Amino acid sequence: GDCYILKLFRDFVFHQADGAGRPVIDLGHVVSSLNKLDAADEEKIVLASRDGKNILVVSYADVARCLEKCYQELCSNSVLHPALT
Repeated sequence: GDCYILKLFRDFVFHQADGAGRPVIDLGHVVSSLNKLDAADEEKIVLASRDGKNILVVSYADVARCLEKCYQELCSNSVLHPALT
């Protein structure tokens, strides 16, 4: 569901690899991706599982909706600590 899409998006943003499979951090890719997520851009991206068996084509707007839905579920299921009420 929604949480799976967010997991794949996290991997898309933060777990890039070069041609030899070595991990790389491309800060331009990270910033660009997070900006497009924040703007709920309609640009399509390919999200793949680490084993490559699952591939999804979604827009940044789709990911933003999943993030908002998961956040709302988290907030609705949370309980305030008694000291904070």
